[in-house]
Amino acid sequence: MDRILIVHPQPDSVEFALEAARECGIPAQGCLDSEAAMRLVRGGGSFSVLAIDPDCLEGYQNDWDRCLEVHAPGLSALLLCQPEALARGTELVKGGLAWGLFDLSEPRATLAQQLEEAARENQLRLRAGWESDPSAPMLHTQALEALYQLSLGLFECVTLQAMAELATASLQILLPERGVSVDLWDPRSPVERFRAQAGPDLGAELVRVPLDTSAGVAGELVVDVRSNETGRLGPRDIRTLYLVAAPLASATQNELHRRERERAQQGTLLAMAKVAEMRDNETGQHLQRVSQYAELIARGLREDGHYVDQITDAFIKDVVRCAPLHDLGKVAIPDAVLLKRGRLTPEEWALMKTHPEWGARLLREMVEENADLAFVSMGQEIAHFHHERWDGQGYPVGLQGEAIPLSARIVALADIYDALTTPRPYKLSWSVEAVREHLGNLSGNHLDPKIVASFLKRADAAVEIQRRLMDREPKRLPTHVDGAHPSSNGKAA
Repeated sequence: MDRILIVHPQPDSVEFALEAARECGIPAQGCLDSEAAMRLVRGGGSFSVLAIDPDCLEGYQNDWDRCLEVHAPGLSALLLCQPEALARGTELVKGGLAWGLFDLSEPRATLAQQLEEAARENQLRLRAGWESDPSAPMLHTQALEALYQLSLGLFECVTLQAMAELATASLQILLPERGVSVDLWDPRSPVERFRAQAGPDLGAELVRVPLDTSAGVAGELVVDVRSNETGRLGPRDIRTLYLVAAPLASATQNELHRRERERAQQGTLLAMAKVAEMRDNETGQHLQRVSQYAELIARGLREDGHYVDQITDAFIKDVVRCAPLHDLGKVAIPDAVLLKRGRLTPEEWALMKTHPEWGARLLREMVEENADLAFVSMGQEIAHFHHERWDGQGYPVGLQGEAIPLSARIVALADIYDALTTPRPYKLSWSVEAVREHLGNLSGNHLDPKIVASFLKRADAAVEIQRRLMDREPKRLPTHVDGAHPSSNGKAA
């Protein structure tokens, strides 16, 4: 879309020109000096008409020449002259420094007509440059195809890094033989940046196109002005940059909104899980440790070639998010049972063993009421089946082997490992050697043998997680069964 940049030292003249631009329906911005105006142009303002006071143009002629050559080639300049400056303005037009001039004593409607004509002239100039290029039809087809593929690809990207890499690849097709880079970031947390670069090393003279979103600037496209093969950037190249920037800015904004929603959802789910954790008198960092053990196990299984058809990046992300929900159903267990000192009666134990079904029910209802929480379907699996056993002797259903969802089998080991390695008021933590031996004994009966083997290969990494997220001191809590651990039928269910 055409845009007009108005530059004049007198605020009344700037407002006069802005009103004229509004009359002809062309967006416009105003500045009181050339330095501010050139900052707008360098910042990617994408203007087609420059309506400027002769002094502002002539006094910064060299600066304007460099600025327009790089950032807005082909732009039409219209001089806004006071009556006493008309003669000098006419000389500037004759000298080729401007496309035309306007007498500020004339009616505003006349200025509106001239601004519209200048914008039309800019379009004609760009079209003429396009049509004079014998390769234009082929390039036009290639550009459309590249932009179409970019739009499709951005829709499928699930990370900012993937978006940056895709946009960089598209720029390489659209602007070959040039150094290009794409940087993306969250305006609210710009420290973390996602960057992709391709082509020759970037030189000293660059064009930077910002990616404007509702939250602020979320990135920029950077392209080398000069190229040994294709020369300097031209008007068509500049417009191509903005054609890439528009869908990329939109996709970046959508991804930032998605991440914000995801953080809010995860915070809500974690808060729910912590309620269950606090009622069960769990230790402070239990949920975080189980989540990171689950990630270690999932990545290790994939590295070892196990269950690779199931363990995608999305699977790993979801198991990390949903692992803390494993004992959510304990919110439905009465305090008299959940916090009882000593061994549970058979009736109380039967009631305790209903907590997986309660957790699954709570999460299922959340998913049914909110489509954005579809990933919590894995949380249902984990909550429902993490007490199942590989040999079929677990609860609540008695599933066996690979009939138990993989996510639940992973979290089962993570939960047991954390219980064994974490000191409690009623027991000491087990030694690393004892834990390894015990997990080996559970392999093939309680736990998936592939998961046990893969985890034990990475036991040192698990020890580091435990050390990093160690509780400062065990809580002074009601005692359960002496020496009980999660593989028993005592209170630590």
